[in-house]
Amino acid sequence: MPIVKEFVNKVPPQSIEAEIAVLGSMLLDKEAIDHAIELLDEASFYKTAHAKIYSTVIKLYDKNKAVDIVTLVEELRNSSALDEVGGPAYITSITSSSPTPVLTIVAIMRILRVTIVSINIVPNSGVRIFAKSITRRPLSVPAQ
Repeated sequence: MPIVKEFVNKVPPQSIEAEIAVLGSMLLDKEAIDHAIELLDEASFYKTAHAKIYSTVIKLYDKNKAVDIVTLVEELRNSSALDEVGGPAYITSITSSSPTPVLTIVAIMRILRVTIVSINIVPNSGVRIFAKSITRRPLSVPAQ
């Protein structure tokens, strides 16, 4: 099955820069977290460290704790995941390379949702490929 090899050897569509922009905006603006919850989940992130950071931000948010660099680093440290995601310096760098306007971040989140593709190799059946739905929930864009 040459088609199986072709898909297995390819890297799924991704945008590490978009992931960083989303995470940074979530750390800088609570409104960005509200939009992220509507549009994304942990599986939306290609980079494992970014998925872990996202889930930790959502965990803090759900507990009504402040979401910022300090609380995120502390929460990651308490769960022994800080080194796994790149340490405090990486968390800090995320916020410095992020656009903050919410409309920008909503547009970037849409890009992430469209580019996520799952590839499942089913034994004796070949490959099933499907894209995550981009109409999972209606998008509400704030007026500015």
